[in-house]
Amino acid sequence: WDLQLEEKWVNFQLRPRALNSIRDTAAFFAGNREVRSSNQWVHRLSVVWDTRDNRGMPREGHFVEPFFLLSHQMEGANTFYYGTGLVAKKIFSHGERFTTIAHFKVEQVFGDRVPFYMQPSLGGDKDMRGFVWRRFAGRGRLNLDVEERIVVKHWHFMNVDFDLSVDPF
Repeated sequence: WDLQLEEKWVNFQLRPRALNSIRDTAAFFAGNREVRSSNQWVHRLSVVWDTRDNRGMPREGHFVEPFFLLSHQMEGANTFYYGTGLVAKKIFSHGERFTTIAHFKVEQVFGDRVPFYMQPSLGGDKDMRGFVWRRFAGRGRLNLDVEERIVVKHWHFMNVDFDLSVDPF
């Protein structure tokens, strides 16, 4: 079990466009309260239960992390919002070559002016890997991912293990 408190300060400044052929973001989204420069001081409190046998490439175990986050108007921060979420993983192996990972993530944020760059998103190297980073963003996200790690070849060289694997997800 772990109790974690994460403090993050984010200063995001929208600047005029760098390329004349691309429309200016602030002008294009004028009137949208979520597209603007802002300062954020975000607090994230979570409880973690982790029984994985290895943090890098686990073969067995569970990971559960419920969390609460809060950004408030203090010390120059100019937006108030809050949110909750849950991350859960179940990892189990079928023999030496096959490992299945079921990954569930849900998150929701609440507030009048949650900046677009602080909203939950899908896409990238961890969530919906078939899409570019932050392809889908909004006030909430729900993701269920199942991955199968299939070891094709294993080497042991100079006291280090190497695996070549195929990982459909």
